[in-house]
Amino acid sequence: MTDFLFFLGRFHVLALHLPIGIVIVAVVLDFVARRERYRALAQAAPFLWGAAAVSAVVTVALGYLHFAEGGFAGPSGNAHRLFGTTTAAVMLLGWWLATRPSATWLKPLVGVVALVLVSITGHFGGNLTHGST
Repeated sequence: MTDFLFFLGRFHVLALHLPIGIVIVAVVLDFVARRERYRALAQAAPFLWGAAAVSAVVTVALGYLHFAEGGFAGPSGNAHRLFGTTTAAVMLLGWWLATRPSATWLKPLVGVVALVLVSITGHFGGNLTHGST
């Protein structure tokens, strides 16, 4: 059973690209939909944020399985795990906010925070796979 979980964890490297792409599209859509001409696009925001959140949670779960296999010790591994988990939590918050019409001023802020967290998480993940140089 452990070998199978380690096998699943290796899909983290493949799965991580999905929430990155979806959250970029969701944030761009949130900003574009603020213009009157593109206001109808805002209807897609809950779906995009939901897809980003669900795929981020799956990616984090796979990441924990991959990390458990070993070989990722050190500050970069711990930082990557912390920021990845935080990123998934922020995407869940973004999904929740996307379903609330009254939180219009907070949505762009959460989107920018999500993009910053994705960048930081990716940086530490890159350090794990390619080294710090």
